[in-house]
Amino acid sequence: MKKFFLHLIVVILFLASIPLGISVFFWIVGNPLGVSDVKLINEANEFAIFEAVDIQRNINNEGKCPEEMDLWDSPVFPDEYQFQKNIENSRDSIPVWFSCGEDLKFHIWVRYSIDSDLAIKGGKGVDLVVVYGHFSERKNLVIDTLIEKDKLDKVLIREKLITKSSTRTQ
Repeated sequence: MKKFFLHLIVVILFLASIPLGISVFFWIVGNPLGVSDVKLINEANEFAIFEAVDIQRNINNEGKCPEEMDLWDSPVFPDEYQFQKNIENSRDSIPVWFSCGEDLKFHIWVRYSIDSDLAIKGGKGVDLVVVYGHFSERKNLVIDTLIEKDKLDKVLIREKLITKSSTRTQ
């Protein structure tokens, strides 16, 4: 009988430790399926879109891809991107990747989760297009790079890509 109670206690302790183990896993690793913090997602969107507008203007004016970008890290993984920026808070991180080709077309990719992201495509002589949303409901937004900052803010708020006016200067 003693052995039975000992095994019963071990089983109860094991079962009680499962939720604790899961909690510790999510606390250490974060959300393995993606970020759900709306403020962090908005910050990543704002960074990527305003950077894309600046990059598009520079490519149109200078006729070359940027070689250095102050706010970005380099080199990065995966190899097809030249620059990366991690938008972080104390718990989560959203990667933002940038690549630019010899044809002067560039791509910025913001990945929130396994099935939700924001991609920006632009380049010399082409429209700046933001593709966003859940993989099953993609939306496109064409941005005029000559747009004033306050008007761009209003468009981004209307499309729910940011929730408040940007603090960035253009």
